Amino acid sequence: MARLSNIQLGLATFGQAIGINTFNPQQKRTDNDLNAILYGQLVNHQAVVFYNYSREDYISKGYQSNAEVYTIVNKIVSKTIAAPCYLYIDKEDQKSAKYKKYRQYKKNAGSDKHSLNRLYVAKALEYAPETSDLARLLKNPNPNQSWAEMMELFDIFYFVQGEAFLYRETAEDSDIALNLNVAPANLMTPIFGGDYDDVITGWTLDMLNGENRKLDAKDVFQLKMANPMFDQYGGQLRGQSPLMAGLKYLCQSNEGVKAWANSLANEGAKGIISPNHADPKLWLNPEQVKATQAGVDEKVNGAQNKNKVMTSGMPLQYTAIGLSPEALNIIEGLKYAGVKLANLWNVPAVLFEEDPTYQNKKEARKEFVSDVVLPYHLKKEDALNRWLVEPFIKRDKKAYVLDYDTSQYEELKPSKEDIEAFKEFCTINEIRIIQGFDEIEDDYANQIFIPQGKIPLSDYSAGMDLEMDPVAKSVDFNDTSFITKAEILKGCLMFYPDIDINDWVNGIRKLVPSHIVEEYEFEPHLTILYGFDDNLMDTDRLKAIVNAYLSEYPIRIKADTIGLFSNEMDVIKIEVEDLNGNLTRLNSLVKSEFPYQNDYPTYKPHVTIAYAKKGTGTYLDGAHIDLKEYGLKDLNTGVLRYSDSNKNKTVI
Repeated sequence: MARLSNIQLGLATFGQAIGINTFNPQQKRTDNDLNAILYGQLVNHQAVVFYNYSREDYISKGYQSNAEVYTIVNKIVSKTIAAPCYLYIDKEDQKSAKYKKYRQYKKNAGSDKHSLNRLYVAKALEYAPETSDLARLLKNPNPNQSWAEMMELFDIFYFVQGEAFLYRETAEDSDIALNLNVAPANLMTPIFGGDYDDVITGWTLDMLNGENRKLDAKDVFQLKMANPMFDQYGGQLRGQSPLMAGLKYLCQSNEGVKAWANSLANEGAKGIISPNHADPKLWLNPEQVKATQAGVDEKVNGAQNKNKVMTSGMPLQYTAIGLSPEALNIIEGLKYAGVKLANLWNVPAVLFEEDPTYQNKKEARKEFVSDVVLPYHLKKEDALNRWLVEPFIKRDKKAYVLDYDTSQYEELKPSKEDIEAFKEFCTINEIRIIQGFDEIEDDYANQIFIPQGKIPLSDYSAGMDLEMDPVAKSVDFNDTSFITKAEILKGCLMFYPDIDINDWVNGIRKLVPSHIVEEYEFEPHLTILYGFDDNLMDTDRLKAIVNAYLSEYPIRIKADTIGLFSNEMDVIKIEVEDLNGNLTRLNSLVKSEFPYQNDYPTYKPHVTIAYAKKGTGTYLDGAHIDLKEYGLKDLNTGVLRYSDSNKNKTVI
């Protein structure tokens, strides 16, 4: 016969003690025997006293009477309510699965991971109509409170009492909430019945007017901290307050403040005034000491002398008398109790230090958001989506999703290094979403740029098939497949107007200050067409076609207004007006005669001035410019050049 291990023997003994045959594989049980033992008396409606302490004490003696507890909880709640709550509708497409995957990054304060969550919120979800009754409920859950006000109170109860309650008003035989209210945990008492697996059938709410209100269990939302106290009284059904574990530190803090105040009240004199002379002959005699003391009492001590300037007929010095050892010990004890209290909520104590280093505080803030705020938001989100949102989903047949926008937290903002990394595989619009900006309507803004010269990836495949869907062209490198494909080299036809380069360079440097510029354009030109297949280009044929066209249809253009195009940088340019349309027709002509590839369906001629740091060039947008002041001789005369993929130029 096989021998049981020590662990199995121990479990078997435990099982026999509570009447469970732990090691009988032939016995199939459908009831939860442990619940039957623990909750037997509860289901049978026997009177139960849960605790021998009052939850109200955590509010009255903790949050309301202890500055340390108030400061810690206020720090947490101020952060939790900073994230707005939005109602979305899940598109239930391919992006939806990735949203659910990346949503778990809310537990992670890594800015790069958290940014992916924000990105897929934008891709997989759309805002629910504000006219829906659920959206209105999330705006004003009851006549007296906004959602933020209600949840601020809810969060205070959760972090002080270890649990928090909402209850909903509904129509008869309905789970659709008409309004919501907070119920303090200390006023909620469970009603037991039902079966062993679901022992709470309702709750009694003390209305504080001598009356109690009974609430169905399904209409009560309870969010609680884990309580491992499994007992026959159902202790684990209520949340455990952090203050329960830290009662001695709470008492130490409260009593320490009282002792410190008493100590200060009985400390006596704070310092001594004496002559600032080394020669004893110049020291004060007893009569002079009394006179000096009277003068100090009259002109220095007391609130009536605040901010006054005192005149002395001799050099004096002040020597402070330090606090007593007892007072110093009390102060040190208060600091220790404060650290221990902060640790109860996993809040870094460095956040409350008077003079921490910048780096320490920065790391502590990030740790605080990561370890305290984000897990709480995710826990609350999941529970509210089940209890509050699900009935509306069933009624409306819409995939509603309640989501807290934690991207509001500065600690989670992507760093400059993160943004640079994202540029390798994200589109311009995706980067804008990650940074909190609106998307822009431009075909190129939905494409990926490769680092070399920031060319759209559609124009430079590099042998890689990205198989991008038409909705969002971001790359999941797990889905990327590599195929053999010839590299297409790009050429460009450009018009260089007759301009003095020295005047141009000096002029644009004055126009756009160097501290905002990433790169100046020192070769002013007007692009006719970019994207020629360089391998198939015949420059002689190009020259013949272009010159024949221009001899019959000369170009007439005008350029006197500065414009701006913003992506990862501000592209400062001069808008070019095609006065007779011949420039635009030349663009169409070379498109029809030569193989090319680009994603500019609409030709928008311009002359680039400079590439500036994002957001710094807007002051120039729409400004008037006289190109003659920048060395221009004649805008309608100049040289056409073809630039191949190696930037070798051929005059056309």
